[in-house]
Amino acid sequence: MIKRICLLLLAMALLLGGCDGSAETPPDMPVRSASPPSADSDGSTYFTTDIYYFAEGYKLAPETRQILLPDGMTRAEAALSELATAPKDEKLGAAIYESLAFDSMRVLLSGNVCLVYLDGINIFSSKLKEQDILKARAAIAATVAAAEGVVYTDVYINGLQPGYSYRPLGAIADLGTEVNVLSMQFPPPTDKEANESGVMESRDAIVYFTDARGTLLICDIKPLQYNAYTSIHDIITLLFAAMHEGPADSDSFTGIVPADMVYKTSTFRRDNYEELLPAGGPPISIPEEENTTFTSIPSQGVLTLYLEYPHEEYDTLMVCASIVNTVTSFLPRITATRIYINERLITTTDLFGGGATGSGLLTRADFNDMIGHTATLCYPGRNGLGLSQTQRLVKQSDILNRLKTLQLLFAGPEATGAYLWPLTPEDMLSVSLRDTLAVVNTRAGFYDKLARFVAESQAGPETAASLGVFSMVNTLCAMNSIEKVQFLEEGQRIDKSLTIESGSGAVNTIYLGNPLYYNPGILLES
Repeated sequence: MIKRICLLLLAMALLLGGCDGSAETPPDMPVRSASPPSADSDGSTYFTTDIYYFAEGYKLAPETRQILLPDGMTRAEAALSELATAPKDEKLGAAIYESLAFDSMRVLLSGNVCLVYLDGINIFSSKLKEQDILKARAAIAATVAAAEGVVYTDVYINGLQPGYSYRPLGAIADLGTEVNVLSMQFPPPTDKEANESGVMESRDAIVYFTDARGTLLICDIKPLQYNAYTSIHDIITLLFAAMHEGPADSDSFTGIVPADMVYKTSTFRRDNYEELLPAGGPPISIPEEENTTFTSIPSQGVLTLYLEYPHEEYDTLMVCASIVNTVTSFLPRITATRIYINERLITTTDLFGGGATGSGLLTRADFNDMIGHTATLCYPGRNGLGLSQTQRLVKQSDILNRLKTLQLLFAGPEATGAYLWPLTPEDMLSVSLRDTLAVVNTRAGFYDKLARFVAESQAGPETAASLGVFSMVNTLCAMNSIEKVQFLEEGQRIDKSLTIESGSGAVNTIYLGNPLYYNPGILLES
């Protein structure tokens, strides 16, 4: 009996060893359980992460929490909901002050950026100070980085970029716990004369691009450097230069605003006022009082941009979406944007259709549904050397849609040289989550199609078996909360192994009846 148990434990260890980073696949070990995991589950689970509050000296301090993660909610959203509660350690202070009490929160993930919208805040409260926003931004960024692994975060108050003392803040990265988060986000300014003589200010701007399909937006980070007392006009010029430059990942994404679409000038009209500020102004300035309240910032208003473009055809919707989101994510307190291209005002009717003449006021909210996030798909390469990773943009509503992500894998590879699957999206019935196990339920014939892929692959049967299986496993494990994958066929365990026919007979290579783990060793370097 003891010997049988030892052999069983050894077999399980060898199976798990096939997914520890080695490109080799586990041998046949038909370990069966009485009943396979159910294909049905509500998907709720728990995860452990750090929630950041404040210690003395405006320094961040983490509290480790175990948090319920309902199915359909991102880790970032769950963690930020926890951040809105009080710290358990009495020595720590709240990250989100009562003056920043919000009615609702929206969290959008886009590439390496998290956009957090806090809505319903009373910006006219006498208790609200700008420092409250800086502190909340720092705690939110650290909490998001811990929970979701996203590097950059930006926070919007009632849909607007708040800025700080008239000035752009840019996106914020995790500042760490050993620094004063106020001075790190906005260092005390030097005297005005020194700044006017050329002291530079650096900020990380969020710039919006797209992928080959051109229907969704993806956030990218572009560092901007400018004189601390430069004009709004000059900053907009830098933002257009960043849009023209294109994304850092030019293999997966592409620019939207044509290189010969030129920004000429702009005007700004404060809300409830009639006067237009002169083109190119006003200069950004710093208030004399360090503890300026939020209400002392000049009234928010409408920015009008005048552009020239030598051609008649362009993707009006995508161009305006990129411009509005890029400009209003950097310049503070822009309630709406008007865009004139070749002296013609672009209206909402031009962008979204409709019979009546639409408004010329474009807001960030008009394009919220166009903010995409990346899904990592792992395709077997024709050369048989490993799996190629490709980034695809998906809607916010599909970020956690495990079934749709797997179906994308079979919808046809976009990467050159990727193998064309015999499997189709229709072969996938459901993907449910049980703790960290993704249970993939497939149609009848799934195993036969996978076996045909192995037999017909130019990579050779043994390599093809590993590529075929782990392309699905690694694609799902690239999603948060998934560590292993179990395949079912019509709800039943696939009690079979993929086999290789050799001169000495059939050899089993991967047993499909047990959960399979992420295999990084089979991935090709980018």
